[in-house]
Amino acid sequence: MEVSEIITIIREDYLDDTFDGWETATAEEKADQFLWSDKALLRYLTEAQRQACNRTDFLYDDTSGLGKITLKAGVRDYKINQKINVIEEVIFDASKKLTHISKEERDRYQNDWRNSSVSVTNSTPYYVIRGRKLFVYPMPQSEDDGKKLQLSIWHQPVDPIGSVSDELSIPEEYHRDLIWWMLYEAYSKQDADGYDKGKGMDYLAQFNNAFGDYVPSEVRLNQLQEPEGLRTRPVNYIAPSKDRNEWYG
Repeated sequence: MEVSEIITIIREDYLDDTFDGWETATAEEKADQFLWSDKALLRYLTEAQRQACNRTDFLYDDTSGLGKITLKAGVRDYKINQKINVIEEVIFDASKKLTHISKEERDRYQNDWRNSSVSVTNSTPYYVIRGRKLFVYPMPQSEDDGKKLQLSIWHQPVDPIGSVSDELSIPEEYHRDLIWWMLYEAYSKQDADGYDKGKGMDYLAQFNNAFGDYVPSEVRLNQLQEPEGLRTRPVNYIAPSKDRNEWYG
């Protein structure tokens, strides 16, 4: 569905915010007669996509710059792009997979990690995530300098919707449901003619019915920090494995 089509649907079918010839009117004419500007509706649509991607992991990428990290000798920690929701895999130098472990596992099974001088290139590397930083072990050495980590990620839309000619990021079958969030925002506008809390909350409920409830930041952060095998178990759970020490070669 085109962005222009979404704008038309919401104006004509829900907000009744149109006038004769509005689709070809000048910016000045629109500003005089619209209760909700095109700029505002595009802003609502941008947030609708972000909210949808908070609730459902729609956008996957394993090649983009969002998930690319350049190693530096002597630097263990690297910022994770704010638009990344989940990291599925980390590949070093296009060939070697890093193992994701928890901080507790690192401290229990590799308690001398602070003193390790082996390079990432010549080891079986792993990583820990704390907050929105990815920590690489062992610490990159001179022979690792400039080499890349490529992350396979689920992420939020990269760019805001700034024009009716822009393309939406999520699959087309979900485009129509974005309208519910836009209506929630529209009726939350602090304006005597536009504000209607009851309508707004009803439309928010429809949006949540389509995409699910909002995922709190604490839960999203936990999805980043905890290795996949621990995400559905208590935080302090560590699966037994007689081969675990082989990770740290």
